[in-house]
Amino acid sequence: MGLLDTMLSAGGSGLVNQLAGQFGISAEQTTSAFKAMVPALAGGIQEKLASGSSPALSNLLCGGTLTKFAEDPATAASPAGVEQGKSLLSSIFGGQDLTHLTSALAEKTGLSSGVIDGMLPIATTLLGGFLSKEAGGGEGKLTSCLTALTSEHAGILSAVKTMFAKLTG
Repeated sequence: MGLLDTMLSAGGSGLVNQLAGQFGISAEQTTSAFKAMVPALAGGIQEKLASGSSPALSNLLCGGTLTKFAEDPATAASPAGVEQGKSLLSSIFGGQDLTHLTSALAEKTGLSSGVIDGMLPIATTLLGGFLSKEAGGGEGKLTSCLTALTSEHAGILSAVKTMFAKLTG
């Protein structure tokens, strides 16, 4: 089972059902949203780490402080979890407007941009937690996890690459 499947099955179907209820969508739509968001976020992290411009992000993901969100995934939807996700999004995308990414994800999933905007910080927190747990303190393992998450999702990753092209000039 891959990391994305592990995230989706965390807590049985409780997390997926919790988020479906929170956003007024079905469990299938929630799963579809995560299957689109997580590779896009992983691609963003991969691009950021490859640029070498954010050792703090690498340290955060490899340091283990986010593993609490993998151990209790429901906490990613808490106010503290959402704030952590917003902070991670800022670290990954440099505070850039995420409209392009949100639009691409909304188009891919058929969900509204508002739902995607609300779910994005939660998905980011969960991904950070699971990456932190999987990386176990090693950047090499982190890179392997990110590569596995992004290898089959080239379409949505083009939106991420466009954002990084704008960031880096």
